This record gives sequence, structure tokens and C-alpha cells, in this order.
Amino acid sequence: MLDPLFVVGVEGLWGTAIMAVFLPIMQEIECTGILCSNGHLENASAAFRELVSHPVALYCSIIFIFTFSTLNFMEVATTKFASAT
Repeated sequence: MLDPLFVVGVEGLWGTAIMAVFLPIMQEIECTGILCSNGHLENASAAFRELVSHPVALYCSIIFIFTFSTLNFMEVATTKFASAT
């Protein structure tokens, strides 16, 4: 049996790896729709500037990360200890 914290950590590493591959690709895709940012599908530098210039958004993002990390840990722990599938 795997430790729940290990499983959540591996899940986070996979998510980070996937985003490290796809984010640069999405930043190069040009688009002209309402969901586009400066003519591209994604704009990570603009997103980080927004987080720096609006501290409330940064705090909410940090709280979001901790909340969902806790949620994922509790889900995996419940599945492990209750022998659920």
C-alpha cells in the first residue's frame, strides 16, 4: 500500500510536469477569440504580473493550493483506510 501523502505528491509532480510541457506550447498558439490574451491562448507572464499587482489574488491562489492539497490527501487517506476503490 502506498502512503497517501506520497500519492498526492506524485499527483502534484505529474501535474507540474504536464504543465511544464504544455504551457509553453499554449503560449505560442495564436487566437483571436474572447478567451485570448494578447493574441495568444495563454500568457503566463501577464498572469504572474496580475498576481504580484493584486495581493488578494495571490493569497487566494495560495489558499486554493493548500485547500485542494488537503482535499486530495483526505480522499486518498479515506480510500486507503476504508479499503474503498
